[in-house]
Amino acid sequence: MPAAPTPIERSVSFEYDYRMRCPNGHFSQVPSDLFRSQWIIAGGTVPCEVCGESIAVLNENIAVRDPDDLALDRERISDLAWYHTSTHADWPPPGYAATMAEELQWSRQTMPEHVFAEMIHREQTKALHLGTYESAIENMHRRIRNQADRASQFYLHRVSVHLAADDIDPEVRHESHEEASQLTLDDLAPFQAVRYINIEESPGSISLAIKPATIATIQTLPLPWTSLSVPPAAHIVEAVALLDAEFEEINAQLRGLPSHDFVTAAAG
Repeated sequence: MPAAPTPIERSVSFEYDYRMRCPNGHFSQVPSDLFRSQWIIAGGTVPCEVCGESIAVLNENIAVRDPDDLALDRERISDLAWYHTSTHADWPPPGYAATMAEELQWSRQTMPEHVFAEMIHREQTKALHLGTYESAIENMHRRIRNQADRASQFYLHRVSVHLAADDIDPEVRHESHEEASQLTLDDLAPFQAVRYINIEESPGSISLAIKPATIATIQTLPLPWTSLSVPPAAHIVEAVALLDAEFEEINAQLRGLPSHDFVTAAAG
């Protein structure tokens, strides 16, 4: 039996700009520093480089970052390498359904039985998610920063999938106003996979929601970032402390502003 072809790796960069769509349907490249400076301002805007119209810095105005991304072609999905970060070395984790049912038992008395049963079913049958290398790494850092995973051991899973074009929903979903990140296996029907624009990590990149049976191969690498062999130099510790202080100051400003999402995606 011939060996499976090596998945294609897309270029990797965490220094990306944003691609945004103006009210007239034009697309503009917006530098990341300009995007972020306007995002923290209520009613922040950037100018369209085509017509000059103001583009509101909101989720629904972010477009697919790379209009030439191979993931936009359903025929090429199985040619690409996809990534996921997890605290599970064995992913997808075996026994997940039973574990979720046990963890959620505490809420059983807080709702009608049929509502509890529906919640358990949705949690136990959620689709798996894959994305670019950048989105997987940024997802890990978001969990470390905002969730209870600061001391967790993470693993990077490099995944190839086996999907024919007809197995994939032809639509690329817009996560800012369409269900994507919480899809269940039932929600994927009649398809095996759904593409969507990630708005949480590596905004504007394409991610996949898939059924487990579509996974062809998984390569797993531990990410031992929590146990550095050499303590960082004093100037690095000081720089990190300054960045943390700036981050807290921005958060304080945001808490006083009208609520809106962090980033978005609008397929172009």
